[in-house]
Amino acid sequence: MFLSYLIDPDDRTVRKVYDGFDNAASLIGTDDIEVNGLWESLFDPDSSVIFIFAPDASDETDRLFRLHLTYEGREIEKVAFGKAVLVACGSVPAEIAAQVSSVQTLTTAIDFGDTTSTEMVDWLKRHAVNSQRAPARRAGAKSRAHTGRGTGSNR
Repeated sequence: MFLSYLIDPDDRTVRKVYDGFDNAASLIGTDDIEVNGLWESLFDPDSSVIFIFAPDASDETDRLFRLHLTYEGREIEKVAFGKAVLVACGSVPAEIAAQVSSVQTLTTAIDFGDTTSTEMVDWLKRHAVNSQRAPARRAGAKSRAHTGRGTGSNR
């Protein structure tokens, strides 16, 4: 199996494309792309399902969509903003292959949502990885431990 699809939330379409992995940046319209592995074989590095998107498109909430696949009873979900490319190659398990085997089957696995879709925004908030460090907590003056150093006696 070697299939590539362009997912376009602007037109709410899925289109089969050739060389989706090699041409992902031009298909998406940016040089800054991120590649996420949705599934990969431990025994065959050439067998995988990958999702390619523009990480800097997160401010384009009107271009939000959710890809939802299942495998062995587990959900494989990805929320993206803007265009994305899905590539399935090699010996993909039959359950996943059935979901990505055609434009029609893949379209049923995509929820394009709308700008007022609070369900998808809530999902994104729950599952998004925050790349920023959490702010440092500073102890108040009263909670600082006394080290016994400085002037005066600690008896």
